[in-house]
Amino acid sequence: MEDSTDETPKKSSRFANVLTKVLLFVGLYLLAVLFLSTYPFPMTIERMRWWSAFSAQYGISNPEDAWVTVILVMDLVVTIFVYLAVVKRVEALASEIPFTPSCLVKTTLFIGLFLLIMTYVLEPMEREYTHWGVVITGKLGIGHSNDFELSVILLVDLIFTTLVYKAIMKGWRIFQTRRRSNRPA
Repeated sequence: MEDSTDETPKKSSRFANVLTKVLLFVGLYLLAVLFLSTYPFPMTIERMRWWSAFSAQYGISNPEDAWVTVILVMDLVVTIFVYLAVVKRVEALASEIPFTPSCLVKTTLFIGLFLLIMTYVLEPMEREYTHWGVVITGKLGIGHSNDFELSVILLVDLIFTTLVYKAIMKGWRIFQTRRRSNRPA
């Protein structure tokens, strides 16, 4: 009678590996669909003529169907290339870094802190600072001041999250050291 307990961790880790890769691919594809835009909206008359001719050539009655299909296929190709690059790099890192439950807890803590800080710490610029945002975006050549404002807010949130995370980790190490040495605080 063979013991099947050795196969269970392998099956569950293989399932987790496959599930992670599928979720990564789906997430990358959704990001590509949401953020890769090849044509301006609304389309120019010249582009609409081109898409009409393209769809007529291939027997598609509605040019929007042709456009959407082509864009989704292009997003799929981009997703495949990005996925292959990410998986290749992650597999190289995964072989160097052992995955432990504490790693998962630390990652979850960082993501949770970032979401909390994004939600509660910074608010959009006040009216008195909006002028400075417009001036800075004009000098940097950024089209809209809201794009700059969002980038700055996310960067500040990320820096603040990193500082809070480092402080929590340092406090946790101090707590563990004191607990091991059985010294009162």
